Amino acid sequence: MRHLLLILSLVTLSFLIHCSHKSSPTEPQETSDLSVNMLLKPATENGYNVTRVHVKITRNTFTDSMDLTINGESASGTFTDLKVGVYQIEVWVYEDTTLIATGSGTGEVKAGQTVNVTINVTFLTGNLGVTVNWGSTTVEPNTIFFEVETGATVDLKGVNSIVNGKINDNNVEWEESLSSYNVPVASWIQPAEFPEDVKLVFKLSNQGKFSVKAYCITENYEHLFTILSFRKRCKAIDTRSPSDKWTKGSYYTNDVPYDFKDLKEYFFWDFLITRILQYEYGYLYEQGCTSGGPSHSIDFKYLCSKYSSLLNGLSFPISIVLSGIIHQQADYSWFPENEKKFAEWRNSHFSMAPKDVWDLNFSGKRYFDIEITNPKRICTFADAWNDNSNSSSIKINGTTVVSRTYCCGTEEFDFSTIPNKIEFNAYSVWSFIGPVITIITQADNVTVSNWHEERDGVVDPADSWDKNPKPLILKVDQNGTSIVN
Repeated sequence: MRHLLLILSLVTLSFLIHCSHKSSPTEPQETSDLSVNMLLKPATENGYNVTRVHVKITRNTFTDSMDLTINGESASGTFTDLKVGVYQIEVWVYEDTTLIATGSGTGEVKAGQTVNVTINVTFLTGNLGVTVNWGSTTVEPNTIFFEVETGATVDLKGVNSIVNGKINDNNVEWEESLSSYNVPVASWIQPAEFPEDVKLVFKLSNQGKFSVKAYCITENYEHLFTILSFRKRCKAIDTRSPSDKWTKGSYYTNDVPYDFKDLKEYFFWDFLITRILQYEYGYLYEQGCTSGGPSHSIDFKYLCSKYSSLLNGLSFPISIVLSGIIHQQADYSWFPENEKKFAEWRNSHFSMAPKDVWDLNFSGKRYFDIEITNPKRICTFADAWNDNSNSSSIKINGTTVVSRTYCCGTEEFDFSTIPNKIEFNAYSVWSFIGPVITIITQADNVTVSNWHEERDGVVDPADSWDKNPKPLILKVDQNGTSIVN
């Protein structure tokens, strides 16, 4: 049976002051926004063209409803200013005026908590069948946890025959060492090696919920931070490596999605956990263990960016700083047109080239100061990456830590240096440049200042595509991941 996947995220956002007959004018009333997201790809794969998704919520005498906004293969909307409590949720999915699927369930809005509600909305085939599964996710102490909803139906016995794990209830679990995903040294890449003391516990449910729990067998928790590195290269485990049809963009027939609402979603699109999970899932998909979920790594990464959660079970919050230079030129015959909108979005956030000028040859520079107050643990991942004839480098505190001329990449982990100044340099004559840095730390506070960019010696050019963006700062704790700046 095929399902549409509806993910509801209920978050208590603020305390509002308002008048009420049952309280004083200054009594705080807790309210919440309810964000609704639905994946429509299973409907498309079944030959349906979804034209309307209607959602109704009810609590006591309160009722509200809306039609979600449909954008490509997803639909979304937000109910605002909801009071804390339990809500009945009903969903109707239409093709023109024909009802094709429906579902219902309940979710409780709690003060100061995030609750993820998952409703499998079943197609109408004879008698209506609705599966409802809702609840909040908790993270185990001293772990980092990531979970994504794939919307797939999973053959647990088939998966277990491949991963040699164990089946518990409606899940299959297995464990791997992070170091088993190391990329071998080659002429085209000088990779940073993963620590040996980080372990990954994977869990895949029969309804497609896929998670990984990372823990450290020592107390070197800064080694655990490596799984939060942005764009860190890894490879699949040799015994379960998916084919090019899963991994290569040339096999992707749709436009690469680019509707990231913020840089946190882009971070989830391409950080190390997503890269490892897409290898694991891709092989299981190609072995026939999943159906109704993503059929290409790009679709899987999109789900990780939109329908996932990253939680931190350590006894302290983690701060992540992300910055870099990324510019894609389109001046070669094999540049894939279905990637152009995605590349345009990325250029608009990371390139100091003139707006909408793709094929400019230029020298770029970006730099900023960073203040890390009372740092206790740190992991810095520096990645110089570019195509032939281009070059890129990264300096930390005035010292070059990675540098690459021609294809393709040089990476470096650093667990001891406390950065206070970061500088990127890149030279582009065609194709791609992309030096980036991820700074992950346990500290009392992290701030950035004096961020600037240059193009061919001009500081903060007025026609810059990305308008000299402030480096991204994320905070990860037991409640999830949020943007600080």
